[in-house]
Amino acid sequence: MGKTFLIGICGPSTSGKSTLAKSLGKEFNAVVIEADNFLKSKPKRKVSGYTSWEHPNNMWMKDFKKSIYNLKKQKETIIPSKKLTDVFDKKINPAKIIIVEGFLIFYKKSFSKMFDIKIFIDIPFEKIVKRRVDYCGEKERDYSEKVVIPEHLKFRKNMINNSDFVLNGNKTKLQLKKEVIKIIKNKLKWT
Repeated sequence: MGKTFLIGICGPSTSGKSTLAKSLGKEFNAVVIEADNFLKSKPKRKVSGYTSWEHPNNMWMKDFKKSIYNLKKQKETIIPSKKLTDVFDKKINPAKIIIVEGFLIFYKKSFSKMFDIKIFIDIPFEKIVKRRVDYCGEKERDYSEKVVIPEHLKFRKNMINNSDFVLNGNKTKLQLKKEVIKIIKNKLKWT
């Protein structure tokens, strides 16, 4: 099979990571792994009275890292098939290209260095709040302002510093996709 290329797509909540990863997965016939599937079913961290899903302690980070490492070494791995579960029930086979998307995947250099291409999608905080409210209703405004953004800010600098490319998430989905395809093809030496 040759070398496995790991592509990481990171960024704050609602920055377009999942949409981009799925689109690129189709474009390159790649396996796509969503970090959200490694969220614990019962997180313990509280911020401003809310349960915070926005912190590495509320993820199966050790298992997540091990799964990505195994795939990088071209070994199969087992991951959760859905969010908010403690059940690892989905077999993932090695592939030429694996795309991993998640809001915390570059928070530690030891984890981010496994990726061959590291892309951070950046959007303004006002847009995070607007998109979360649009997706989930007005109740998300307070959670976004008191939990999502402050938690993101704790890890933002590291995630950006551990990225190869910081892209403007205000671009259209198509513009962003074209930009990332160019990055990937350049890295893989495809024409």
